Amino acid sequence: MLHEKGIQIQSDFAIEQVDNENKKIIDYGGKEVPFDILVTVPTNKGDELMERSGMGDDLNYVPTHKATLQSKEYTNVFVLGDASNIPASKAGSVAHFEAEILLKIFSVILKVNL
Repeated sequence: MLHEKGIQIQSDFAIEQVDNENKKIIDYGGKEVPFDILVTVPTNKGDELMERSGMGDDLNYVPTHKATLQSKEYTNVFVLGDASNIPASKAGSVAHFEAEILLKIFSVILKVNL
């Protein structure tokens, strides 16, 4: 159907610039793609707080061990939800389930039955 309608999808295109006057997008390598209607999804990034704290990576996520939820750089920090760079949804429900995992990890560390 996209072909029938003359619609082209350009994926994996790192836009550096949108030239709306000339209706084209330009990537970092200088490649230009013309457009009639531009629909783009910005890169998902973590909160600026992570950048300001110095704990975040280039996308403002805290590098995290996915099995333990422990920060890779700060051993006394555990990371949940959209603060971590774990390849998982950043929805609140994920943080909820991560909290349950973290509780089990803490119960082992503290040697208590929670």
